[in-house]
Amino acid sequence: MAGLYQFQIRSGKVTFCRLQEYDNEWKMLITTGEIIPSDEELAGTWAWVEVADHHKLYRTLVEEGFVHHASMIHVTRLLPYSRYVSF
Repeated sequence: MAGLYQFQIRSGKVTFCRLQEYDNEWKMLITTGEIIPSDEELAGTWAWVEVADHHKLYRTLVEEGFVHHASMIHVTRLLPYSRYVSF
């Protein structure tokens, strides 16, 4: 496919988040996990991510109305910017 990279994202610990607005209200989902290597060949840029409680994550996605796409970054330590965010 033209213009579309096809590869599996490297394994490791990740943080992913989704910020969205609906009816002038903002909400954010943030969670961590670990990318698990796979022998599968899937389309696009992809990864299987293992999370601590996938039932809770799925329930939150559905009940809170989050879409399934999110930003994801590899994390090895907290960034200095974390002082601006309450954990």
